[in-house]
Amino acid sequence: MHKFIRKKLLEKIKKQLDDLVSNSIDDKKMKLELDKISFEVRVEIENKINEEKEKLEKLSEETANEINKILEETKITEKEKAKMEAQVEKLKQQQKEKEQRQTSISDSELKRINSIAKLEQSLNLLENNFDVLKNNKAIIKNDAELKIRVEILKDRLVDLIDNL
Repeated sequence: MHKFIRKKLLEKIKKQLDDLVSNSIDDKKMKLELDKISFEVRVEIENKINEEKEKLEKLSEETANEINKILEETKITEKEKAKMEAQVEKLKQQQKEKEQRQTSISDSELKRINSIAKLEQSLNLLENNFDVLKNNKAIIKNDAELKIRVEILKDRLVDLIDNL
């Protein structure tokens, strides 16, 4: 019986050894398969990382170009703004000078206008008085004093006309 148990035990051990060997082979296959899958996953991840890195670099370069473009446009805009501000200041100064000249001209022009108005009034009075004198010729002819005054007035008018 001892032999029988031993045989059974040996068979059992042999079976376990076979299972272990089989399992070991399966484990090795599985390990190889896992290593292969792991390698493929790493390669895929590296490829994705490289793709994303390239996209990021391209995006970064495009962003840098856009920022540089915006900065250049900003510089140009600031120069144009400065030019326009200078032009506005120049126009303000010119307007101020023009207003000052107009004020100066206006003062002298006002004096001139007043003088012209007084002259027009005087001429109107003279014309009206001339009509009165003309209508009273007979009285002037008979009055020596009035005749002398008219002669003096005539001489003054002739002097005035000659000096115009």
